[in-house]
Amino acid sequence: MGKNKPLNILFVTHSGKLYGAERSLLTLILNLDRKKFNPFVCLPEKGPFEEALKKNNVGYRYVYLPVRNNNTPKFIYVIKLLIFTGISFFRVAAIIRKEKIDVVYTNTMINLSGALAAMLLRKPHVLHMREYLPGNDALKVFVPYGIILRFILFSSKFVIANSIYVASQFSAYKGNEKVKVVYNGFSLSEIEDKCGRAGEFARMTGNGVWAAAVLASIQPAKGQELAVKAVHIAAKKIPALKLIIAGSGRKQYEDDLKKLVDGLDLNDRIIFTGFTEDVGCILSNIRVLIAPSVEPFGRTAVEGMLAGLPVIGVNRGGMVEIVEDGKTGFLAKADSPEDMAEKLVILYENEVKRSDMGKIGKHLAENKFSISKYISGIEAVLSGVFVA
Repeated sequence: MGKNKPLNILFVTHSGKLYGAERSLLTLILNLDRKKFNPFVCLPEKGPFEEALKKNNVGYRYVYLPVRNNNTPKFIYVIKLLIFTGISFFRVAAIIRKEKIDVVYTNTMINLSGALAAMLLRKPHVLHMREYLPGNDALKVFVPYGIILRFILFSSKFVIANSIYVASQFSAYKGNEKVKVVYNGFSLSEIEDKCGRAGEFARMTGNGVWAAAVLASIQPAKGQELAVKAVHIAAKKIPALKLIIAGSGRKQYEDDLKKLVDGLDLNDRIIFTGFTEDVGCILSNIRVLIAPSVEPFGRTAVEGMLAGLPVIGVNRGGMVEIVEDGKTGFLAKADSPEDMAEKLVILYENEVKRSDMGKIGKHLAENKFSISKYISGIEAVLSGVFVA
């Protein structure tokens, strides 16, 4: 490539919404050095992602790909995904030709049409892996995960993993040296800006309430059931304890959660807010953030730390790379509401410890998960695509 010519990067995403993976991608696109990289985005649907691109004058095109509704049976979704991936990669190839794309960058492994199009046109492909496949029933398809991981390595010049945990799944396969770990980047201002319901959340947590929260889509893998059970146990020692469950998702699971809450007589302690973008409002009105699921990374944990909160996570997955047990929060035993409840009580009974953990966690998050480190890490990978 010419020394002074920016690389044209086609970013292929699987969703037009702005959940965790899409927000990380948008942060990347908006902070790239435009003297070196020129972004263009391939979207599967209309939505807030499109609006953000318009606002920031980033070019994009639509290539339809089925987006899974949380209530759509997985079998039907997978069949549609396979069919339309086979069709859509020809349209992606047309975009590559028209926009004179130099590098194709796929955000998550759910949409592999970019990888196929890049192979067809012999363009370098980079895949940002944000999923951990082994043992993940939510991502289980008809093809063994080993074949999927091998294909990702075969079709990509580099694979960016958002945690060491995610990178580890490639260790047994040929080509694993292509995998580079780059942590997601965050800023406190990005979180603080998301507060349009300040009064509402202040009322929820006022009058001496000692509040915790889980911020995640409502589905079994996100662990809200574990948090509810932990609150039931901890409430015996924390009279003013309340739990905010913020998110939307699978209706059946949400109904089951509400039945559990009712059965444990916790209706006055558990607050379901539904989907909300007001993360900043919630974080500024609680005492601790609970991240009760095994995650490839753990975005909300970092957001909680940036807000100066201790985080209670689980001792598996990418969370162990974020929370320093006993220093910035606690890592409870996965699937143990008793252990999680014990951590809640410790923080309740030790205000100085809770405050100190929040301060240390904030400092760690600002340094380890900064946007500047995230962008420089990704730019280094993209710049290395054409290095022999």
